[in-house]
Amino acid sequence: MREWNPQDGPASGPLMEQDIAMTFALSYDSGNPLKTEADALILPIRTDDSGNLIFAGLTAEANSSLKGELRQLAADNRFTGKPGSRMVVPTVGRLKARRVVLTGVGSAETLDGETLRKAWGSAVTAARDAGATKIVSALPEGSTSATLEGAVQGALLGAYRFATYHGTVKNEKPAVEIESLSFVDRQLDEAAVKTAFTRGNALADAVNFARSLTHEPGGVLSPARVGEIAKEVAKKAGLSCEVFGPKELAKMGAEAILTVGKGSVKPPCMIHLTYKPKVARKGIRSIGLVGEQ
Repeated sequence: MREWNPQDGPASGPLMEQDIAMTFALSYDSGNPLKTEADALILPIRTDDSGNLIFAGLTAEANSSLKGELRQLAADNRFTGKPGSRMVVPTVGRLKARRVVLTGVGSAETLDGETLRKAWGSAVTAARDAGATKIVSALPEGSTSATLEGAVQGALLGAYRFATYHGTVKNEKPAVEIESLSFVDRQLDEAAVKTAFTRGNALADAVNFARSLTHEPGGVLSPARVGEIAKEVAKKAGLSCEVFGPKELAKMGAEAILTVGKGSVKPPCMIHLTYKPKVARKGIRSIGLVGEQ
């Protein structure tokens, strides 16, 4: 088993009090997902050109173990198999996993990283909401490093929660959090898995960090605080960072920013982040991205 903890990778910046539910362990094992004990088993299912569900391979085996109930319940629930659709079915002891999460990946033509990102985001959320803490997942046939990367992204994005300001309700049980997610599959080598896990975690970490920033109220996340965070992120990521305050903005003639900033007691600032590759070649055009808070 190859294990990976999201916290082992390059972090985009755990610089605030956050509640990002992405601290569970990720791993890749070359066993049989149907023979692995877990609270939930994620099984991808495809559709044919007519939009009908294709029960083949692992989904056919799971359906057989459940005496045909998986296919019947999918029909009863009008489960479409489109990317992002999901259905949770208790296995009542007929499989090693306590429940199956059937997640749609659409037709073979739509099988890519973005499809798996959407599918695993939906499936992991459903598994967690059903009470699962230990999750095992199969992968679609024909998976590559890019599709595994999409699944990793989706899982980490789907598990995200921002609960910093959640209150407490009398007698309410604590929310269930995922402890582990293991992809059990035989298609990928160690290098492909490492690439997928590294890239998938880095991208999901950055997105979830940005989500936490946007959730913070203005009274907490002032322009000056954003500037501080930008400097910390830049230091960790190897970027150069300049934060321009009111004096610097006035000197450069940024009157629009200063005028809008007069509506708050907290002065505005402008952040300039620069990435210069060590192996950058002369003559290559620079790319600039502009945003505003």
